[in-house]
Amino acid sequence: MTDLIKPFWWRCLLLVLATLYLLPEAIFNAQLVSLVGLGTPSAEDLEHLEIYGRAVSGVGVALLLADFLPKAMVAKVGRGLISFIALLCLVWPVVFFGQKYVIEKTLIEPSTAEQRQFATYSAALRDALAINSIKVNDLDYNPEQLHSSENLTFLALFGGLLYSDAALSDNLEQDKRKIIAAFVQKKAYQDFDKHYKNYSQLYDELVVKYKAYADGSKKYNNTLAGIGEREQGYWQQVEQEINSGWSKYQQAQKAHIAKASARAQKYGPKIYDYHHSIAKCRERYDKSSEKDRRNRCYEREAADYRSTILKAGIGYIEPDYWLIEEEISAAENAAGTILMGVLTGGVYTALQAASLATGGDGGLKDKRYKYTDDPDHYQLRFLQHPNFHKMFVSETGYPFTVENLVAFRTHETTQNKLRAHFASKGLQLESNWNVNQRQAFANAVATKVTNEANAQWQSEMRKRGMSLEPNLSWVAFQLHPQIQAKIADRMGDLYVKNIRADWNKKNFKDKVLDPNIAKRTDKYLAMLNSSEGKFADGGEYAEYGKQALRSVIIPPISMSLSLFLICLTFSKLPLKLWQLIKPQQEKQPTTAVSVLQKLIMPALILIVP
Repeated sequence: MTDLIKPFWWRCLLLVLATLYLLPEAIFNAQLVSLVGLGTPSAEDLEHLEIYGRAVSGVGVALLLADFLPKAMVAKVGRGLISFIALLCLVWPVVFFGQKYVIEKTLIEPSTAEQRQFATYSAALRDALAINSIKVNDLDYNPEQLHSSENLTFLALFGGLLYSDAALSDNLEQDKRKIIAAFVQKKAYQDFDKHYKNYSQLYDELVVKYKAYADGSKKYNNTLAGIGEREQGYWQQVEQEINSGWSKYQQAQKAHIAKASARAQKYGPKIYDYHHSIAKCRERYDKSSEKDRRNRCYEREAADYRSTILKAGIGYIEPDYWLIEEEISAAENAAGTILMGVLTGGVYTALQAASLATGGDGGLKDKRYKYTDDPDHYQLRFLQHPNFHKMFVSETGYPFTVENLVAFRTHETTQNKLRAHFASKGLQLESNWNVNQRQAFANAVATKVTNEANAQWQSEMRKRGMSLEPNLSWVAFQLHPQIQAKIADRMGDLYVKNIRADWNKKNFKDKVLDPNIAKRTDKYLAMLNSSEGKFADGGEYAEYGKQALRSVIIPPISMSLSLFLICLTFSKLPLKLWQLIKPQQEKQPTTAVSVLQKLIMPALILIVP
């Protein structure tokens, strides 16, 4: 089968795509050189750049393989686009994930503790060279042009070169401490303005926080200072409650009297009728032979009375309760005795004497009882009845007999109501408190106001994620452990104990930067001089060593692959352009020689360098 020349649109498409592809690939190279050439990048930055590079490489490989698609698959536009998209969907994931898998599984994860430790040292030397803190003799490197493209490219590859040539690092071993100290110091001083700017921003932030804190303290103090005024306000409520309660009590008394009057009007005549009927029964059946009829008459009237009096709503009341009681004087008793003695010819006197001799009263009475139809009498008796009194107590909590405001003020019910009233407002008084204990009341108000101020303060502190006490000075505020913790989070590795945010540049250098230089130098050396076991999997520096290894071997690998794809793509552009403008003719049948010709350029790109 012959391999004819592919359609013009297809060749034109590949030429345009290949040309466009060179732009993101070139950007990747520039970013890689800039990022790694300026020192060891962060794990996040390196990973982002690596993802971008693998994504672009996947497209580049797919474009190269698109040249080998048979003409039948690209004869028509629709079929050609589908074929290219299918190829891209197949090749791109393989390249994107394959590069990551190969590097991680064949170079990073299987690396030894020694390799990780040496990679850490190589990265440190590269970073030292990047900021010109060391000079290496016989090294073609221009420290005067640190950020030139040549220097950046050299530094991006230097870590890998150093890692691959142990002899180069051996020459620097004896000066390791000087190298690390010079590197850390120069790096710190180089970034001094940046560090101090961040430190100054911290000052501005703390000033804002302290101003809000001081305003809160002022509000807290004002609340406590107003305790006396609050106590006066609460005591006014005491007087208002007492006066209001006394007014309500008097109204309740009037209403109770009105209830008694209404009952007197309604039941007084019926009670009077009962006693009058009883008297009639006694008069009508006064003979001893009529005793039974008299008793039946009494029972009928008593039943009617009981039915009537229960409707009054205060329970059963004995009929005698309504009688009027009068005192009988001794003179009246003597006069009666004499009169009866005369009328009976001395018989009454003799019987009276016998009764007294046997313990009787001799017919002498000290009281007499009578009934009346006067409504005022029944109103008074209703008011005097214990059940009617209980009804008033159940309605008001007070007895009906409180005489004046002074007695009402000191009554226990008044004290209970006052305690309940203020308890509903959050003012807790002792269970035995009374209105005469003004100082105890003032103490309770002070406790309430203080608790409110503390609760408000703590609420504001919780909103800010803190629990500071009020009224700290500016210096004490800065030195408080919680503020120091926030400063530590903000400053990271630069934090020193009891740092203050208002130091000038000299204090910042002496108290922050210089101690950090010494601390970082010791940390670097401790890591580099530590046992290899700490770089093994699960060791203290395992992940740090892996990241250092990535930073020294990934740049050369990524750059090599990227340059290979760029050179290969770029070298094919003239041929693709020529194929577009030369006269079309049928190709000869595809042979091993023609395939070999297509592979000559990739081979030269790989072998000649």
